[in-house]
Amino acid sequence: MAGMGDMTDESCPSARLDAYLEGRLGPAERAQLETHVVACPLCAQTVRGYRRLPGLLRRATNAGIPFEVADRLQRLLAIAQWPLS
Repeated sequence: MAGMGDMTDESCPSARLDAYLEGRLGPAERAQLETHVVACPLCAQTVRGYRRLPGLLRRATNAGIPFEVADRLQRLLAIAQWPLS
């Protein structure tokens, strides 16, 4: 990973970013990668996007079904007599 601060968009360390984001790098390698991320807009954007994922997933899974949709589904299931078990 020598010279990582000089990397261009074509040679960004995407495999190392995965390891970094998953906490699988040692202290020295993590520090090197963090230096690169500060200087590389593409990698910085990747890191920001990855860090937003847990919140996005939480909000997506907490979304409820609108009343109108739930009501219509219940009526359709009652008409079809679809077993719910």
